[in-house]
Amino acid sequence: MKLDAFRSLAQRNASLLLGVVAVAALLTWAASEEPPVGAIRATVVMAESGKPLPNAHVALYPAFEEDRWDATFQSRTDEGGGFTLQGVPEGVYRVDVSGRAHRSDGTLVHVLEGMASEVNIVTEPIRPYLNVSLNVSVVPPGREPPMTVEGFLPIDEFAVELHRLPSTWHQRPDAASLAAAFANRWYVASRGLPDGVESVQTETRRAVNRDAEGVFVDRLSLPNLSEGLYFVTVTARVDPSFASRESWGYSSSSISPDGVVRQVFPLAVSRVGMVMKDDGERLLFFATSLESGEPMQGVAVFAAPRNGGVRQAGVTGADGTLTVPRVGDSEGVVCFAVMGESAAPVSLWSQPAERMFRTFFYTDRPIYRPGEEIHFKGIVREMVEDDYRVPAGARVQITVYDASYGELLTLEAVTSRTGSFEGSFKTHTEVPPGMLVVETSIAGNAQSHYIALQDFEKPMYSLTVTPTPKRAIAGDRVTIEVKGEYYFGAPAVGAHVEATIYRRQLYPWEGGSTGGFGHDYWYSHGGDVDYGGEWLDSMEARTDERGVATFTVPTEAADVDYRYEVHVWVSDEGGGFGDAKASFDVLRSSVRIEATQEQYMLRRGERTTVRARVVDIEGRPVANADVSAEVAEIIWRTSGRAVENVKRSRVQTGQDGWASIEVLPTRDESLQVTLSTSDRSGRRTTEVLYYYVYGGSWISPASTALEVVLDKTRYSIGDTCVAAIRVGKPGGSALVTIEGDRLYHSRVVEVTSEVTLVEFHVEAVHLPNAFVTVSRIHNARAEFAEQEMLVDPTVRNLNVTVEPQRETARPGERVPIRIRTLNDRGEPVSAEVTLTVVDEAIYAVREDTKEILQEFYPVRYNAVSTVCSVVEAYLDSGAKEGGELPIRKEFKDTAAWFPTLRTDASGTATVEVTAPDNLTTWRCTAIAATERTEVGKARGAFRIALPLSVQISAPEIVVEGDRVRLSATLRNETGSAQEIAVRAIGSALSLEGDATQTVRVEDGASRTLIWWARVDKGLNGSFTVTAQSAGGSDGMTRQVSIQPRGTWRVEHKAGFVEEQEWSESITFVGERADVGEMEIRFTPSLIAALSGSLDD
Repeated sequence: MKLDAFRSLAQRNASLLLGVVAVAALLTWAASEEPPVGAIRATVVMAESGKPLPNAHVALYPAFEEDRWDATFQSRTDEGGGFTLQGVPEGVYRVDVSGRAHRSDGTLVHVLEGMASEVNIVTEPIRPYLNVSLNVSVVPPGREPPMTVEGFLPIDEFAVELHRLPSTWHQRPDAASLAAAFANRWYVASRGLPDGVESVQTETRRAVNRDAEGVFVDRLSLPNLSEGLYFVTVTARVDPSFASRESWGYSSSSISPDGVVRQVFPLAVSRVGMVMKDDGERLLFFATSLESGEPMQGVAVFAAPRNGGVRQAGVTGADGTLTVPRVGDSEGVVCFAVMGESAAPVSLWSQPAERMFRTFFYTDRPIYRPGEEIHFKGIVREMVEDDYRVPAGARVQITVYDASYGELLTLEAVTSRTGSFEGSFKTHTEVPPGMLVVETSIAGNAQSHYIALQDFEKPMYSLTVTPTPKRAIAGDRVTIEVKGEYYFGAPAVGAHVEATIYRRQLYPWEGGSTGGFGHDYWYSHGGDVDYGGEWLDSMEARTDERGVATFTVPTEAADVDYRYEVHVWVSDEGGGFGDAKASFDVLRSSVRIEATQEQYMLRRGERTTVRARVVDIEGRPVANADVSAEVAEIIWRTSGRAVENVKRSRVQTGQDGWASIEVLPTRDESLQVTLSTSDRSGRRTTEVLYYYVYGGSWISPASTALEVVLDKTRYSIGDTCVAAIRVGKPGGSALVTIEGDRLYHSRVVEVTSEVTLVEFHVEAVHLPNAFVTVSRIHNARAEFAEQEMLVDPTVRNLNVTVEPQRETARPGERVPIRIRTLNDRGEPVSAEVTLTVVDEAIYAVREDTKEILQEFYPVRYNAVSTVCSVVEAYLDSGAKEGGELPIRKEFKDTAAWFPTLRTDASGTATVEVTAPDNLTTWRCTAIAATERTEVGKARGAFRIALPLSVQISAPEIVVEGDRVRLSATLRNETGSAQEIAVRAIGSALSLEGDATQTVRVEDGASRTLIWWARVDKGLNGSFTVTAQSAGGSDGMTRQVSIQPRGTWRVEHKAGFVEEQEWSESITFVGERADVGEMEIRFTPSLIAALSGSLDD
């Protein structure tokens, strides 16, 4: 950067006020209303040829803000290598240019007001590379592998070599690492080929399809290969000096000091495919023919810890399966199947199972103030086989942390013969408010529990908010009664009441009556959920002598049902207060129809009865209501959904509001049952049910993907579950498993038709949910499907009653309390009981939401890991930036701004917008006007999305030497479950543990991975995570600012520049020389101009 411009500025303004590091100006020239802008006009060329670099990415950053990653301007070069940036604010900038194989280190350009700064940018070539890609992990014998080779070389010729491992490779000491290389399709080229490989073919190829930069992507044809494990090696010899070039992008190829560019790619040719499941205790293998999918008997299976020796686990049986104890370590397991010359390697990062303890930890009340005594109890159970066991005499280590995870104290306890422990502790009054973390550890199995610590004031008033009616018809008026009482029972007279009314759409599962354990048990939100909504009104009143205030809320007619929520706050002049919430529903019709559907599948000719109940808005049965029923056959054809053979009937409800409709499927087609009724004003309400008839069309559009559906919404222990498995093309066999926290059952079934039915018994181990999973290999492809099975947990519910024997008492008097415990059949049982008596006002501050039934029978995720030797990789039409997985790092609020577009005579204008890296929906708003003042506004939207996405969570600011938590959430919307290869990279962040791993994420689900990292020295760091699977890939980078460990020392100097040069010195003693900042500000100032006249 030159100071000429600043010197000319000094001459125009007589003098400059200069500050080093920091400056405060008393008087400055006022800034102009519009910031001064200029332009940049540039040409980009390639250093080795001098030719223009087309379609290169251009990013403009402030010159001296090296930690800036959000570009001020972005563009792309045209075919002639040129670009122009208009409207650039005056200043000094750094221009970064990057192509697929060329980049610049940053060119400084000074933008002046009203001027176009001309700049020529020369980009340097990156290090030469070669990459081989194959979109499948294994190919059957005789089928040509669909391989491509991509490279950036200064020469056209490269060599392709094909080597084969000997058939005894699995007997070698390095068999586990070789199997892992083929399972992960990754081999470090610099290691060289393994010993003993046999050369199959060597030939010279020429690069053909080069782009302007010289990058080529060509098909790599190989001969039809016999069974075996091969290495495809591509090499080229270049000038050794090229090895010193910067590597840009991501490539597994290497370049040696003598200039040999090499990549080695493992290729498996096999007639065997294998699925492996790992539940931490056992390994289940399923070997099939890669093409036909038929089970293969007699396949030898070998297993090894990732860092251990190989041993033969066994041989598959007649159904192609083999189950053995887990042999992996904490680093995972590597396995492979061998039959003759064929092999099927798999690799899995997973943990061995530990002893599983579950602790229900609770306290005498849900919230405390700092310094108060906290009483606690824990009930512990150990999961052994299919049930819990009481762990009497187990040692419990208890550690209490504050909200910042600073350790406060440790305790020890021993479980009683009933498996419980109890105790108490006090916190210091200076412990900051927040959530205390209590960690209980038994035999190395730790659980975290939370206790609320808060400086709070108990409310004085208990409020009851009563809407009348609870369910209203749209257009009605609803009365809200607020009754305030002191907690000791007296009315709150003359209190000020504020009520705020919100409205949101009523969700389908909220309107019906519930009984027993329903959807809310498995997918509970932990209490009354406030979903938010639109604000409607605020009202005020005062309570009367009864402590009552009333409001009237008008409702509006609408096409949907709504839930109105009332938030009430009561206060008085003395500081007393209380708050409460209530809700009421506003419905379109005064009646609703509720149908029961206990099963989803029917057999042809099997008659079933659909029972439906008509109730009014208060849930009371409506007698003699007319119910219309339509039963239609649904057929999915290539043209879409067709409804045929509609049968209509009409029934009336009985005195109990129930009506019965018989359904008799006569053909193997899916059925749609539509039930409807109307209220007295003709407002109609409808309920629709769907049934799959065995052998019929699926109740979804035709698809080639594997699918599974269960016959019921939920089950009880002892029921029979029927799972329907649909395939696009019948043939072979499928592995059906019931999974949860471990692998419960497995079965191999023949897939002889598009739909196959599988039955199994529901057992106690499935409580409260399990997963029916189907795995299949067919036509050299792997398919997976999964469906969750919900099991009613009430069989494990203990009915407890607590009955104080006096309704009122005086201070000092004794109140008897009776407690009863009954099992689910109403039979009395002996149980250990904890009783706590707490001021009700405490629960107005924080409600008690702990549920012991859900603690011991929680909704489980599928902890069984599944991998397959057949993996498809996502490959786009051409590799980018040296084969690097595209990394998202450009995140914007505005994707594009076109202020002066013009439609042509046909009323058309077309522009292109480059999609930023944000994965979101973008709204496009257009505002138009003609010279005749014809104006209009419209909007549209487009979405930026990926089938597989990564979202990183990392701290923005870290300190050198700290240990920080980093996480990445994988979201799978590919349409099927995916095995995802994840790679984490830290810059100035030393990652602990595995930087690469493979995880399974179900379709429509997310999974969060966590890493810990130590912060290195530096000013800036970054955390990058990439994810690749058969259905998609993504990568994301998050920047972090690194602060030095220590305290800053700041020095200030200021002065006037009146001559051509000015100097000042600052001395730091004892401070680090590698970290520091200096800021220099030149400010045109009246002070500087006036200083000379003051001297005169």
